[in-house]
Amino acid sequence: MKALIDNYDLYFRFIEDALPGGFKLVDRKSPSILKLEELTAANNQFFLVSDLMALKIIFTSRRSADMLGVEPDDLDPSVFFKSMHPDDQRRYHTGQTKLFNLAHRIFIEKTGRAVISRNFRFKNSSGEYVNTLVQYYLFFSDVPYETVFLFQVLTDISWFTNLMPWFHFYIGRDPSFFRYPDEYLLQMGNIFTPGNLRSLNL
Repeated sequence: MKALIDNYDLYFRFIEDALPGGFKLVDRKSPSILKLEELTAANNQFFLVSDLMALKIIFTSRRSADMLGVEPDDLDPSVFFKSMHPDDQRRYHTGQTKLFNLAHRIFIEKTGRAVISRNFRFKNSSGEYVNTLVQYYLFFSDVPYETVFLFQVLTDISWFTNLMPWFHFYIGRDPSFFRYPDEYLLQMGNIFTPGNLRSLNL
């Protein structure tokens, strides 16, 4: 599947531009944000930014309404669990524990960044479960205050029918995992079945 966003350069530019204001001063009508919304629509994606130390979502792009049936200003962390396929909830909960443990380690060290990549089935605005890749980019910042920010991209990967019933999971420092997903990326990392996920506590 050909993407209009291949290497996420526009996302990194957004992070750089919005970071000084703590992602709270984003103008949804600015040309750069409108361009991002246009490209995420073409790629069946949406993105959000959270402060992991405050456990708060700061900014969500508009397509959360299409992909999860929730308007950006109404999105909170509980939405993901509630809209998730019941068979994926245990794996999601365990993965969130790993996410927050990693965030706390980065915060204590006052430096660093990491990438987590995994897939789940979320109910969309039409009530159908859609296989979705969730990519997390965590990074420490002392601007405008000390915290660990999370830039999160959700991508509809229902086109990739070879993944189920397998699960994609990656956690590490390799930035190549933070890009638009193709078959090569989805087959990289650790690919698990439900059985060996249980044995690895994932």
